[in-house]
Amino acid sequence: MSKKFLLFIALISLVLVSFAQTGKIAGKVLNNKNEPLPGVSVKITGSQGGTTTDVDGLFTLNLQAGKKYQLVLSAVGYDPKTIDDVEVTAGQVLDQIFILENSGKSLNTVTVTANRRSGVKETTASLI
Repeated sequence: MSKKFLLFIALISLVLVSFAQTGKIAGKVLNNKNEPLPGVSVKITGSQGGTTTDVDGLFTLNLQAGKKYQLVLSAVGYDPKTIDDVEVTAGQVLDQIFILENSGKSLNTVTVTANRRSGVKETTASLI
């Protein structure tokens, strides 16, 4: 009975170790002036996973090892960048620097309009 129990525990441990094999992708996103880009969306194609860069342009993704991934980096005002065949190795951190190029599109004019209703008087009582 005890040999069966020990064998069962060994098999469960082996299964847990095999599922726990993950690796990390860490990166820094810069613009073409080597300035960090905060708020860049980093998505994994074909998955719900992803993250955004912090104030220093840094991000980290924990992914299952032994697979190849496609990352898409996008930010407002920059051309999206696709990185193919990113392979994650168990227990290791893949550290990369990514540079996003300006899209060349800019806002020339911004117009803000507001409507004022003449029937409503702005009194202290109406504001409260």
